[in-house]
Amino acid sequence: MASPDFEHFVITRFSAVFDPSHDPVDEEWLFYRLAFFYDALLPSMQSQQGAGPFTWLVYFDDRCSQDFREAIEEIVEEVGPEVLVPVWTHHVFRNDLTERLEKMSRGAEWLVTTRIDSDDAVAKDYIAAVQREVRPVDCLTLNFPRGLQVDRTGAVYQYNEPTGPFQTLITRRREGQSPHHVFSNPLHVMARSRGPLREVKAKPMWIQIIHGTNIANGVRGLRVHPRVVAENFAISLPYRAEVPAPVLIREWAGSLVNRTAFWAKNPYYAVEWVDATADRLRGTHTKPHAPDSFAIPLVTALLPVARRAKRVARRVGLLKPKQES
Repeated sequence: MASPDFEHFVITRFSAVFDPSHDPVDEEWLFYRLAFFYDALLPSMQSQQGAGPFTWLVYFDDRCSQDFREAIEEIVEEVGPEVLVPVWTHHVFRNDLTERLEKMSRGAEWLVTTRIDSDDAVAKDYIAAVQREVRPVDCLTLNFPRGLQVDRTGAVYQYNEPTGPFQTLITRRREGQSPHHVFSNPLHVMARSRGPLREVKAKPMWIQIIHGTNIANGVRGLRVHPRVVAENFAISLPYRAEVPAPVLIREWAGSLVNRTAFWAKNPYYAVEWVDATADRLRGTHTKPHAPDSFAIPLVTALLPVARRAKRVARRVGLLKPKQES
């Protein structure tokens, strides 16, 4: 299928707020996070190969110190504005992004938006791989399930995540309507609720850095040889690049035990693994739009049960009656 005429924006929310009434994050957090940005995401974006034109927008809260702003400006000067476009704002992130995409548009029929977190990294051909998968399907989400995790010891793990946070949304522009983008739906696990989902079988295409402040993530994969990082990624972040075979085997076995214990406490992730494994065996494929669908089939199956339970709870007075609009 030939790619349509499209504009591609890569979006990273560094510190921009979802609610302007919230206080800005503190200085220590900003500089702590900046270190991961500088060592992981920035070099991985600078090293993109074979991609067509795209614009990388990085969102910052403008209620920061002059020291932090100067640190960002130095980075932009170092890499060039053709690589990184900083956006300083304290307005609602999603609304500002919608307005900015409208203003920056050159009028292409299709809009492609990709989200990448500020403390992660992507493979050297990630943007090119995304662009190869672009097709004229409105509200189609692209997802590359296979990636890596690097923990605080520098160990490297492989992990398959269906509808993870490294997503791309393809939307058709319509006259008189604001553009939808990848952050329009804040829950990446609900990707199929807005349109079809294309799971792309590929080598590891992203790295999650597991550290002290990304509390939503933890090690969930199995230990792998670190050569996969050097082969596919350009990052400055230190990791254990040389691991003797006996150590690697022992750590792989340990990661298997840890994952099993984690699944016992969090069955959701065991079901996720089954779903991801099935996706991998199927190869690249597109799942249809499912308005009530989560990423994980078990969760989707339980939704009707939860709704019935809520209706019963309202009838017996355990919940307040639903307000009529």
